[in-house]
Amino acid sequence: MTRSNKKGKVKGKAKSPVKKARATAKKSSATATAEVDAAPGIVEAGALAAPGDVLGQTATHKCGPGTFARDGVIVASLAGTVQINNDVIETTREGRRPDIAVGVEVIGVVTRTNRTNALLDLVAAGGAALDFPARATLRREDALPPGRDASNLDLTAQFAGRDLVRAVVVAVDDAARYHVSVAAEGMGLVRSGA
Repeated sequence: MTRSNKKGKVKGKAKSPVKKARATAKKSSATATAEVDAAPGIVEAGALAAPGDVLGQTATHKCGPGTFARDGVIVASLAGTVQINNDVIETTREGRRPDIAVGVEVIGVVTRTNRTNALLDLVAAGGAALDFPARATLRREDALPPGRDASNLDLTAQFAGRDLVRAVVVAVDDAARYHVSVAAEGMGLVRSGA
């Protein structure tokens, strides 16, 4: 037998919070599946895309740079402009790519240091500001002139976070990370971040 409260509502068996959550989850997963199935064909070329935006279907197009495939759709992996060449969808960034080669002088901000290396975010290369972030590593072997023993050098005593450093690129690895040296004359700490 049910009882009514003062407002005239009938009290009865209510769903438990766990059952409500399960029902909501079932509805949302069914809706998400329907949305993927009903996803639009492709985004127009020249449109701006943000990471995670659905750009097209893998059944009709292929992934290019700046995109990846997931659950039958092509998704943007970086912010930029959508380009469609033949059946390849890609996302390209605005601005210029860092044109940094071995021997180029760079300016970077120290982001992290430990005893053996310092990580830099490059802000300028060859006298021009960079539109894109680029990363560089300064190893302790590249912090002293050749012939000097760097085994006892502690880079945490030399550099700290937010220090501005002038260096020369000595190598570029496969992950487009630059290796720099401050051993040459005129290279090293430009301004302390402290």
